[in-house]
Amino acid sequence: MFTNERHFLGKWREAMVSLLMALYREFPEQAFVDPDENGNFEEYSRLSPTAPLYTYVKGIPVLIHKIIATVFTKDLQNDELFDRLRDQLLINLAQASNIPIEERRTTSKNFVLPQDQSIADDGELLRVYLSGTPFLDIFLVEIPLHIPEAVRFEHTHILAGTGHGKTQTLQFLIAGDIEVAVREKRSVVVVDSQGDLLQTLMHSEYFADPSLRERFIYIDPQDMERPVGLNLFDIDLSAGSIPSPQARETILNNTVELYDFFFGSLLGAELTQKQGLVFRYLAVLMMRIPGANVHTLRELMEDGEKFRPHMKTLQGSARIFFETRFFDRAFNETKKQILNRLWGVLSNQSLDRMMSAPKNSVDLFKSLQDGSIVFINTAKDFLGEEGSTIFSRMFVALLGQALMRRAIIEKHARTPTYIYIDEAERIVDATLTRMLTQVRKYKGAITFAHQHLDQLEPSIRAGVMANTSIKLAGGVSAKDARALSEDFRCTADFLLEQKKGRNEANFACFARNVTDQAVALSIPLGFLESQGTLSDAGYEALVESSRQKYGVVYVEDIQNGEAATDSPSDWLGEAPVEIEADLPTPTPQLQPAPLDQSKEIVITRAPVVQKIAEPRDIGGGGVKHKYIEHLIKELGEERGFRASVEETVHDGAGRVDVILRRETISLAFEISVTTTRDHELGNIEKCLALPFTHVVMLASHQKHLKSLSLCIGKGLEDDEKKRVSFLLPEDLPGFLDGYPMAQVQKEKTVKGYTVRSRIKEADLGEALARRRAIAAVVARSIQD
Repeated sequence: MFTNERHFLGKWREAMVSLLMALYREFPEQAFVDPDENGNFEEYSRLSPTAPLYTYVKGIPVLIHKIIATVFTKDLQNDELFDRLRDQLLINLAQASNIPIEERRTTSKNFVLPQDQSIADDGELLRVYLSGTPFLDIFLVEIPLHIPEAVRFEHTHILAGTGHGKTQTLQFLIAGDIEVAVREKRSVVVVDSQGDLLQTLMHSEYFADPSLRERFIYIDPQDMERPVGLNLFDIDLSAGSIPSPQARETILNNTVELYDFFFGSLLGAELTQKQGLVFRYLAVLMMRIPGANVHTLRELMEDGEKFRPHMKTLQGSARIFFETRFFDRAFNETKKQILNRLWGVLSNQSLDRMMSAPKNSVDLFKSLQDGSIVFINTAKDFLGEEGSTIFSRMFVALLGQALMRRAIIEKHARTPTYIYIDEAERIVDATLTRMLTQVRKYKGAITFAHQHLDQLEPSIRAGVMANTSIKLAGGVSAKDARALSEDFRCTADFLLEQKKGRNEANFACFARNVTDQAVALSIPLGFLESQGTLSDAGYEALVESSRQKYGVVYVEDIQNGEAATDSPSDWLGEAPVEIEADLPTPTPQLQPAPLDQSKEIVITRAPVVQKIAEPRDIGGGGVKHKYIEHLIKELGEERGFRASVEETVHDGAGRVDVILRRETISLAFEISVTTTRDHELGNIEKCLALPFTHVVMLASHQKHLKSLSLCIGKGLEDDEKKRVSFLLPEDLPGFLDGYPMAQVQKEKTVKGYTVRSRIKEADLGEALARRRAIAAVVARSIQD
């Protein structure tokens, strides 16, 4: 066909390179994930929802114009290259411009170009101009929506209409976190008022993993024989427990605010000014009374005289309040209101059983820090709607309290905790929205879901929108779509287009600082149901193990039916756990999930495979990683530094890739070739917790470096950012030259004069520029 094949092939290649480079510059990082040395793409292997590629790309009209303009260049037309593609684009242009197709080559009318179109939806614009071309398929390919962990700690709000697949969506997201929890340390908490979500999760194959079973905690108020013991006031603020006065004060203030959240649910409404005043001081006092529980609160309302010795242990305004105001007649009516409400709550025997414990049988602070999987059934059918709300709020308050106590833990050592709350409309209030801003600092990520916006008061709704960075909406009403469109940065029509299909539920998703506008997500339906499940014996063993560890029983049960003491505070006692030596603990067994012939479920994710990490030797990681480690070592030693590779820190809890030391200077280097941004954020926090002069994050290429700097920068405080630099390998010589060796002032005699010479210290910016050209040679060797 072509007489000069080399000429035409060169022209074709030049055009394609120009087009693809224009596209690739705008594509997101997850479209170009390099495999590690084993060929794995671990960063995006976890379960995650997907979205079309174009939803991540800025300037879609400009890119479409670039494609059209390139194909229609005179050289390519004269060489008759891309004729079929050009003809299809011409047909599309004619249709987009309302020009008859048969007149597309003869018309004198101007074609309407993509930038001038009135079509606001990028997906529709692509279909109009690129239909029938391979470029449309590129833009429509589904890729994972990767939201950095730092953004997840800014919380997630899910709004899904009835029947849209809200519970299925939560199952899928929770499964992703549990899968990661098998191989990484993180805790997952699920609060469910219906119980179905928890049952599906507990029957999943994930709990065949021994480490996950060991960390599992199940809290179910329907277990009357061995319920958990709950006590909101069981918190140790002693100097021995929390040595820092500042941390102790921070925890105390935040805990008192959480009590407002719980007490509001006890009274069934927002606290009045007088009730709020009484409760805030009562909260401080209750934390000073050993073994105080909800009945202690009741006794305080009935006759507080016997608690005067505890009141005298308080300080400041709290002590003055109890000495001068608490016993004042003006507060008698308030006390009666509170007392009547307490009696009403305690009439629910299940709540009375659990809330009467002198201490918590589950130490949530320790459990969450240890990476536990905590499932909480708030059992609306069993407790009633009001009882379920009280129980839910109590547990959310306990979770918040546990997270606030992390003020005593170094930032890098705080275990990521992911909390999911279904049917959250009865739990979300002003205090919870304020709590959202607090727990993010302690690596607590809250995801809550409900059905429509009218379930939240207008003021609460505004707080939810302001304090959640990730938002999902699907199956919403036209009214809600109009209200949400501004926060989602999209049209109401786009929100209304998100419907439930046969095999997936579609959602609009907006993630602050991740997506410029809402993107369309596809969540597979029936994902957990399509996986392997535990046998009945395995499930029972899982639940029984949790009951044995955390359940308590009635004192009279232990005493073979003898009458319990009159004090409700004594009703509960610790259950002795007896394990027969000759009875092995049942092991959950996997059995195949029953196949439902009425549904076609298409799942493209691979099943969970537990990976055993190989120990890293000196110079850990792959070939590139080791090369960069030794490059740092050699460059540092040339400049008088002592180098340490893969040095353990924090009493063996972590290690730093390379540390350079010289006199009072210590430099920590972390290297990222294929590791995730979230992993490297943890590495940087680990280094910042130690007194290094400076911390350096080295990336293998420019695109990865930019991604790391953006992600990690969002997770650092302003003062921490000053101690961190993001560099490429070729920047190393110049950076190290910014720390010159100390020079001794020299004196010598020249023709009878004493001459003192001083050496000026190198400027870091000048040093970087001076050495970049030389270092480029070194860096190129990494690419080979």
